[in-house]
Amino acid sequence: MLVSIFLGAFSVPSMWLEAPRALPLVTLGVGVAVSGRRLGPRRTPALALAMFALALLAKIFFNVHAYHYGFALAMPATVLLVVTLVGWVPAAIAARGGSGGFFRAVALACLLVAVLTHLEVTARRLAGKRHPLSGGADVLLADARGPVVEAALGALDGVDQGRSLAVLPEGVMLNYLSRRANPTAYTNFMPPELAFYGEERMVAALDAAAPDYVALVHKDTREYGARFFGHDYGRRLYAWVRRNYREVATFGARPLHDQRFGIALLRRVDGATVSRATAERRAAARRDNPSPEG
Repeated sequence: MLVSIFLGAFSVPSMWLEAPRALPLVTLGVGVAVSGRRLGPRRTPALALAMFALALLAKIFFNVHAYHYGFALAMPATVLLVVTLVGWVPAAIAARGGSGGFFRAVALACLLVAVLTHLEVTARRLAGKRHPLSGGADVLLADARGPVVEAALGALDGVDQGRSLAVLPEGVMLNYLSRRANPTAYTNFMPPELAFYGEERMVAALDAAAPDYVALVHKDTREYGARFFGHDYGRRLYAWVRRNYREVATFGARPLHDQRFGIALLRRVDGATVSRATAERRAAARRDNPSPEG
């Protein structure tokens, strides 16, 4: 406990938050030690866990954290690390005449500080979620962006239920909360999706589906090397939206411009080309939902 207090008092939280970056090398080292029978009483299960952990870490190999994707992808490596520090290494030290118990105590103190640091960061972030969003069974707590999203949902409430909505580059939750269908097969239009499917194909899908409304939702995607949709990537998609839609409302700040959050709602321009299949689908939707258009 004294070691935990000392480490907590004389270390910065970022050190413990960044510590998982070493997991790939640590996991590889443990795997090598296990395969050489220098660690672990059961070679095959331990080696299988190490290989599984490395396979999951491959997706975040150069940016490993315990949060974001790491809550799942780094879990097997974290379990392997805990077992190694608390069980296998102390046993190996004791087998050679050393004080395995002392090593275990220090390891547990470090793990305790790491856990408490992550709990403190989690509590701070959860404390910022104070804005109820939506209602009924769908209610959730949002951060400072909540009022902006709520305003956008309020505007969509006045739109005919049969109208479709495409959200770019990300924000399919708007479709769910507003009960507006996304007429395409794509839920995200961020750099990974553009790389996987191809921007031209995504433009063609939007053109064929011709959504009635488009919502441009602020999203900073600098982690992918391109910060803003329409400026640093997705230019053809953005040009298609601006060519076929006009902005009817903006909630919060102008989206995709700076660090401030905002949502722009756009409606399809009268006279924009609509495929025959899309026109027939819309006509059927209006027959099924004869409420007045918003």
